[in-house]
Amino acid sequence: KAVLITGCDKGFGHALAKLLHSKGFTVFAGCLQADENGDGARELKNMKSDRMQVLQMDVCSDREVAQAVDFVKRTLKEPEEGLWGLVNNAGISTFGEVEFASLDNYKNVAEINLWGTVRVTKAFLPLIRRAKG
Repeated sequence: KAVLITGCDKGFGHALAKLLHSKGFTVFAGCLQADENGDGARELKNMKSDRMQVLQMDVCSDREVAQAVDFVKRTLKEPEEGLWGLVNNAGISTFGEVEFASLDNYKNVAEINLWGTVRVTKAFLPLIRRAKG
């Protein structure tokens, strides 16, 4: 089965990508810094497994999400079976008193945590439905 995980540069997404891979899943690990050879993306690439596919993916970018969909479609061994799972893990956290946090800070959190999740889910939904994932 194939799974896409966003936010695999570090933390939970990175750990989940390695865990699911160890359990036999094909993992599409979306990393914000894959094109910049970030540490997390490099570690996953260095696994040198055809079941660990690392891809550049900024969940705020329509273009990068569309490129990720195309990459997954081209890379799936059996594209007609679709994508079994999607983990919308990419996100940021901000702390502080409301009066001291800027409105732009709140907008950035919403763009990533809310609209990024919606953007990725809508883009991959046809593949997930195909797999009955």
